[in-house]
Amino acid sequence: MRNLKKAGMVLLFVVPAIVGFIGYLLADNTMADSAYMAIKAYLFDADTFNNNSLIEVARWTAPMCTVSGLAIILKTAFTRLVEFFLGFASDAVAVYGDADLKEIVKKNVKHAINVDDNEVLDVNGHIILFSTDEKGIEFYRKNKERLCGDVFIKLDKNDVFSVALDDVKFFNPCEIVARSFWQENDIRSVIKNDRMKISIVGSDVLSRKILSYGLLNNIYSLTQKIEYHVWSDDDFFPKAHGDFSTMNGDRVVYHSNKCEERLFEIASSDRIIITEKINNEFLAELAQMTKGEIYCYDPMGTFVNIFDNSNIFSFGQYESVLTEENIRTDYLYDFAKKLNYQYTLRYSEDKDNLPSQESAWRGLDTFSKGSNIASADYHKIRLIVMKETGKIKVDDALAEMEHIRWCRYHLLNHWKYGETANGKKDTTNKIHPCLKPFAELDREQQLKDSEGIEVLLSLEEV
Repeated sequence: MRNLKKAGMVLLFVVPAIVGFIGYLLADNTMADSAYMAIKAYLFDADTFNNNSLIEVARWTAPMCTVSGLAIILKTAFTRLVEFFLGFASDAVAVYGDADLKEIVKKNVKHAINVDDNEVLDVNGHIILFSTDEKGIEFYRKNKERLCGDVFIKLDKNDVFSVALDDVKFFNPCEIVARSFWQENDIRSVIKNDRMKISIVGSDVLSRKILSYGLLNNIYSLTQKIEYHVWSDDDFFPKAHGDFSTMNGDRVVYHSNKCEERLFEIASSDRIIITEKINNEFLAELAQMTKGEIYCYDPMGTFVNIFDNSNIFSFGQYESVLTEENIRTDYLYDFAKKLNYQYTLRYSEDKDNLPSQESAWRGLDTFSKGSNIASADYHKIRLIVMKETGKIKVDDALAEMEHIRWCRYHLLNHWKYGETANGKKDTTNKIHPCLKPFAELDREQQLKDSEGIEVLLSLEEV
């Protein structure tokens, strides 16, 4: 896209020269003289004898191109000068990539400097934003020795903990969008009598993230019955998870039929989340038929409510997703580190040789890191539940909701229930004897869920 814009600007710049050249030829000049006079027009010195309409066009448009070109050159030079001095700031960050996201990140991140792909700046922070995960990782590995300080790499297809690179923090816009969607549009204002029907329309990574984060965070009551209806052309989720057990009255229903053929059923939902581009006719019909909310994914902020319908909303704008907090100073990420360290202090067998918080975090596998993130993420919901119900202490109801979340996280990561010889989890085969309803756990295991919540609450007080 960026190269096309440059090519278009170059073409517009040479058009007056081509028009003038033809005009001077028609005025009986030689080819050499015509070319010379066409170029002179850019210097505000057009020859006007034997004028014709083409010469007149070139006479006025060529100087305009000259002025515009000088303005662009001056603006570029000024930007380069500002970026040169920004590079001396201790918190300066270089932004690399072939995506249009660089300009958005530059606006959102303090002291950000956009860099050409073949350059590497000597600064303390680097954000890598390539169009594919492979290109981003390849750029990092190629320039690893020159990328001093903190490195942040955007991922699209892979989870942030699925790629193991030391001293690198990954961020996935789809994960950020999915997590923030449920926080900004929680279901408490929509759910009625603990019942709700949600339809997710899409066959992309974001639709699966929306479903996963909804399952992990939308746990407000032990009596709730939320139905997640997934309308997708691919069958990735059902093949990966089969008959997913929600551990409560919630359920996930998959639909392989095209959504246009089941419009009435989608319209009966309390909330409809559309993660892929759909035709306006379908959206117009859906808006007229449903009494629920419709959310349309709009990363570039180009969505226009042409239907003048108060129940259609957009979400996922990159300007609100690719922020400094989400990329560089993620509070949730830091909170998960503190949570893990508290577990380390509490349950470590060697109290005399405790690792540092950072070392303890680095020692975790990708699944355990993600587990701490999910636990910290849901804690925001728990605080809402405690405030609304007036609870100041952890009881069995809160412990059971935490157990439901914990089970769902394991099941989404392909763990399964099974008894083991020593009664402990089998990490090799992903088998855990506690992946069963809370009521079937012995009291010792139930109390562990309560202890986990108490650890989180203690961190809030720090």
